[in-house]
Amino acid sequence: KPIIAFMHFTVNDNNYFRFKSLKEMDADLHLVSNSDASLWIHSDESPESMKEIMVELNQIDLKELSTKFTVIPSLKGLLNATFRYVPMENSFMVVADGGVDDLYYESGRIGELLLNATYMPMDNGTHQVDLHAFHDMSEVASLYLLYKGGRYESNINGEISIDKLPLNIVNAMIPGQMARLDGVLLGKFSIAGTDKKPVIDGSLQVDGGSVYVVPAASTYRFDNKPIKVTKNKVSLDKYGIYALKDNPLVIDGIIDATNTSRPTVDLKISATNLQLMDSKKSPGSLAYGRLFLNLNTTLNGSLQALRMRGNLHILGNTNLTYVMLDSPLEVEDSFNNLVTFSYFADTLPSRTRRPFNFARGTRNVAMASGTEMLMYINIDPVVRIRVDLDEEQSNFVELKGGRDLS
Repeated sequence: KPIIAFMHFTVNDNNYFRFKSLKEMDADLHLVSNSDASLWIHSDESPESMKEIMVELNQIDLKELSTKFTVIPSLKGLLNATFRYVPMENSFMVVADGGVDDLYYESGRIGELLLNATYMPMDNGTHQVDLHAFHDMSEVASLYLLYKGGRYESNINGEISIDKLPLNIVNAMIPGQMARLDGVLLGKFSIAGTDKKPVIDGSLQVDGGSVYVVPAASTYRFDNKPIKVTKNKVSLDKYGIYALKDNPLVIDGIIDATNTSRPTVDLKISATNLQLMDSKKSPGSLAYGRLFLNLNTTLNGSLQALRMRGNLHILGNTNLTYVMLDSPLEVEDSFNNLVTFSYFADTLPSRTRRPFNFARGTRNVAMASGTEMLMYINIDPVVRIRVDLDEEQSNFVELKGGRDLS
């Protein structure tokens, strides 16, 4: 008995697969497992020489697969797929349907998924592709594309439509369930140009979109205004992200993907009297209290080397507590080894560097994940920020404002 993906299959008697050309094939090969999973490759019973070839994959238990393959996350649902090859006199057509009944990812429901795809070569070397995606029996996205292959690059022309794609389908894949998205995504795009230099125009809109951040016990709402894309340039025209009141975090500027290998951004991010938090302590919360701030920053450069500059002002009505659920500090050991110093100088003689001269007044710039940041932080004198080193609040550090950081 053949073994595929740790499953034992039985094969039908008198199985066969005959191949003469891409237009003359016939088959009857049926594999069935003990769990009713099956793979069936067969042709229709037409007497014509050109017969349809079908590949059917049925009742594949994703839970069983994910338990046997440790690299696969925990999944639940039944996978079914059908692949049809239809030969024609001067061409052929390929139709594929695949779906998962009631898909669960790490115990979180994603829903019923279905994908339909059609491919057909046309005259003059042109190819047509149609894709349709469904979620819980409703179509949420589609792609229509024509492309014509060339010697060095292919010409493309098509459309992408997004219709009420629910954002909550990604909630199950957020690590630790740290956030929950809500709302739907709408959009329509046209694609032209070539495969190496595509030109995209259209718009994208988040309708009723929000995200609930569990550690902060706070909900943030997304602006309903469309985000326009013109010749690969994404225009964020004073796009707002709202917290508790009507003072939003405003993002204004351009994301330029004209050079697809090196997209750049030129954004201004600002907020005035933004109340970012107003929550009470709850089980599992990492922060609670009130947080008010003013923000005036710029973000520009390529995505591989962003530069962030600006000012952050934490306002006086801020009263915030941060909880260290897994504190690395041994507070009962007289803070032994709380601070250690390491010498990271290069010891290779050929690469000896000159020691840093602090007397020159050079500004220190923090580098993090390819982003160069220089922020001036002003904290009002009456700001209260507390860090609980355990959930019982028996050990804590309390910080007072009145200073500047950079």
